[in-house]
Amino acid sequence: MNKFYNEDLPYGEAGERFVLNIINKKHPMAYKMEGNFKEYDIMIPETHKTVEVKRDKHTDRTGNAFIETYCNHVESGINATTADYWAYLTKTMLYWIKSDAMKKCIKDNNILEGKNYRIDGKIIDAYLIPIDIFKNYCMRIDTLTKEQLCQLN
Repeated sequence: MNKFYNEDLPYGEAGERFVLNIINKKHPMAYKMEGNFKEYDIMIPETHKTVEVKRDKHTDRTGNAFIETYCNHVESGINATTADYWAYLTKTMLYWIKSDAMKKCIKDNNILEGKNYRIDGKIIDAYLIPIDIFKNYCMRIDTLTKEQLCQLN
């Protein structure tokens, strides 16, 4: 099996379960979508809202939120999601942002789309948003506790 199935997919899915557990404390009916569902990761029936979860292990080091737009020339990430909210999870932080606010952040700050990043054999297009700009558009930012860090690792 390749790196995606051995490392990347389990890493991302652990992040989705982590965020779902947080949401379930307030909305017990919320559930994670199964399989490859690019529109969103979590449905919250009580509010009729959806959440896209992105887990990025490099943001704390690079200082950028990596917001994918295309993968191998197919719409993905912000171009494919219909989610109302994003939960952007780094190694130490959890950023909650409305999808519309993220798009506004990109537009307001003239963030240019990076093209043809080669990552694990894929061609990825994405926005690299400086986290100091990104955080200004977030509705909530949580610093992960030691207990939460243990849950994720």
